[in-house]
Amino acid sequence: MKILPYHMITSKVSKKGQVVLPKEIREKMNITAGDILVFREEGGKILVEVIRESLTTVLEKSEPFEESKEFQKKLRDEWE
Repeated sequence: MKILPYHMITSKVSKKGQVVLPKEIREKMNITAGDILVFREEGGKILVEVIRESLTTVLEKSEPFEESKEFQKKLRDEWE
């Protein structure tokens, strides 16, 4: 982990695509083992959000595309 100017913190991507969330970020955002993170791309940036409710609740509130309903069912089953 390397701290850059403007308090930017870096983390290296492993061969398996894994990234360690730096301790400073985990503590500041109160992220603990088992929390669910959502990754999305927006304008060439990767945004990460912590989900504080169950994944089932998040998926139930969403408006799925018709072809994604089976995928969402699989996710619900995996996270229950």
